[in-house]
Amino acid sequence: MKKLWKRVVTVLTTAMLCFPGAALAAPGTSEETPSTNKYNVVFVIDESGSMLDTDANQLRYEATDLFLGLMSQEGNYVGTVSFDDTIIYSQDMMPVDAPEDKDVISGAIKEHSATNGDTDIGAAMEQAVNMLKSDGNPDLPSTIILLTDGNTDLDNDPGAVSEEEEASVEKKSAAIASAREAGIPVYSVCLNENGEADFSETKQISDATGGQAQEVTDAADLTNVYEMFYRLIYGTGTTCILDGIVPVDATYTVPDIGVEEANVMIEGHVTDIQFTDPSGNPYTDIQTTQAGNITLEKIVDPAAGEWTVSVDGDPGAKVKINLLYNYNFLIRDNTQLSEESYNQGDTVQFSAQLTDMTANPLALTPESGYAAEVRFVDENDQDLEALPMSVADGSFVLDYEIPEMDRAYRYYIAVLLESNEDSSVYKRTATRQFVSGSNTAPVSNGDVEETVKLWPFKDNTYTLDLTTLATDAEDSQLQYSVVSTSFINKADDPEGDYTIEGNTLTQDNYSLRKGDYVIRCVDSGGLYCDVNVTVTSIPIGMMAVIGLIILIAVIAAVVLFGIYRAMKTPFWGDIYVKPSYDGEEVKRTKNRGRIKLNVFNIPIPGIDVSKSYFQANRGESVILVTDKEVTVGGRSGREHEIRAGGTGTEVRLGDADDSVIYVRFASRLSGGVRRGGARKNTSGSRGTGRRGTPSGGGTAGRGTASGRGSAERRTSSGGRTATRQAPRRGSSSGRSTRGRSTRG
Repeated sequence: MKKLWKRVVTVLTTAMLCFPGAALAAPGTSEETPSTNKYNVVFVIDESGSMLDTDANQLRYEATDLFLGLMSQEGNYVGTVSFDDTIIYSQDMMPVDAPEDKDVISGAIKEHSATNGDTDIGAAMEQAVNMLKSDGNPDLPSTIILLTDGNTDLDNDPGAVSEEEEASVEKKSAAIASAREAGIPVYSVCLNENGEADFSETKQISDATGGQAQEVTDAADLTNVYEMFYRLIYGTGTTCILDGIVPVDATYTVPDIGVEEANVMIEGHVTDIQFTDPSGNPYTDIQTTQAGNITLEKIVDPAAGEWTVSVDGDPGAKVKINLLYNYNFLIRDNTQLSEESYNQGDTVQFSAQLTDMTANPLALTPESGYAAEVRFVDENDQDLEALPMSVADGSFVLDYEIPEMDRAYRYYIAVLLESNEDSSVYKRTATRQFVSGSNTAPVSNGDVEETVKLWPFKDNTYTLDLTTLATDAEDSQLQYSVVSTSFINKADDPEGDYTIEGNTLTQDNYSLRKGDYVIRCVDSGGLYCDVNVTVTSIPIGMMAVIGLIILIAVIAAVVLFGIYRAMKTPFWGDIYVKPSYDGEEVKRTKNRGRIKLNVFNIPIPGIDVSKSYFQANRGESVILVTDKEVTVGGRSGREHEIRAGGTGTEVRLGDADDSVIYVRFASRLSGGVRRGGARKNTSGSRGTGRRGTPSGGGTAGRGTASGRGSAERRTSSGGRTATRQAPRRGSSSGRSTRGRSTRG
């Protein structure tokens, strides 16, 4: 197990060279390094059940102790979040100004160890970001150290996403966006001893926020991971001063300016450690931290000059001694860049100075122990060329002759420790640029915001034509790259979110509900503009789809039932249509449903007679439905009720005088065909009489006529006779109908 921890330390230490930090500074300005040796730090520790297997020896606690021990003795602010499927424990941001403060934090982390819970990274990330934004020291930069085996998991069904998991993804998306906005990098370690962790999730969080991620496949030596993270965060590198067999003496030289603390890390099982200062005297004012097989010895404000550390142990025991300084200087880039563009052959005079933390110049000499380089980089801040600087009048200087026209030159100044053979960067300035020739940078066409609705069983691919993002005065073709994103590139992970081919970005997976891209559009001279593209995905879940299907089915059932009912509704009468008031009526009869206007075979201008019809209405009326609006009784519309009776209802089809027809409905329910409102007493050969109610000996009787009609009912009272008509149904069968009378 120890071998992998060592391998991880090596990887992390190397990655420190890529310390992200610096935004472009405007030409002619002076930029100091954006980082200090003081930070707001939140440790986010996964204590879910799976950690019992991925970190069975609990080396994460030893590594955290080492990181705390490496921190400068004063000036940092630290908080912690321990989590499984809930927030188990949260230590608010607190100043770390003494070893006792570090002990409090270490004890709180160890007290809340692994449980059998699931993993909710989103909630933990949200908590950590909120702590830094609300309670961190606003004068210090902030960072998060995330230790987890990844794999957000909040239920036992790997084939489905629960509501809890969806909520966790939402929180993670928001936390990443908030961290990106606030400039909070996340450095993560994914423990993957059993091969079941999700490194892509932790890598996504780190990449999206400008941090670094490391996967540990067999949980060997996590302390080395934290050493690398320390270097990444604080901008200070490790120097191996001895690798051998005890007993050994190792020497190292402390520079005469800029060193706040010297951290000597002794790896191996040793029994005795002694220090000798530059004056040859034993030195005992040392803070010791034990983390596994690593003994960390911290010397605060070490005297400049040569020190000796003597290490003893079991005969033949291996020992490795590393040195890591906490620096308390900044680099001021004093290079005076012209606001105008340069010509080929012009000289740029680079100049940089070391200052203390309050910006006072330090007395830099060739013997101070530091070296510096001007490092030219491409548009993605990748190193292209490094040129050494010399020391003159307390500053690092270099004269540089511009070799080419119509291109951009970007650079930063790096300060190194002369004694370090790998030329590691210990401090660097922000990146600046200047231009030769008349080339101008591309201009953004504006940020892009897109929303993608994720339907089940549907291709939810989003594509972006990158050529629409920017325009350039000199170049018709630009080069495009993603310089920052919260999504996962399929080139790094086949299960990722997006790809770029040619001038097209394609996204067909959405690991975050809301994420963004920073697309860099670069011209032939290396000038560029950045365009922000935000993609928000809205999952339309299966339950929503099922609900929609049910709703559609209900609506369809209602519509079909309405159609069925309309087609089955009986006509209780006949319909007459005539083309003018004096025109000849055309009669049509149907048992049920509808009668289209085209069956009347008369000219009806202004409407489509094949799409217009009379709808049965269960009673003494029908509904006229037309494909266009018509006017009936002064009201315009496409549906009008035509009631029974009268000589005809005027239907105005248009503005022309001849655009009028007359329709009439003769209801059998109301006792026959109505004309002019008068009712005719008609009956067929069959009818029924109604019982009269005589008074004073009177009688009432009822006769019948052909067709439909009404019988008279008479009541006599006091010698007077009242007559009223009572509607009744007759028959046209040709048979006579008997009248009946009843006596009161």
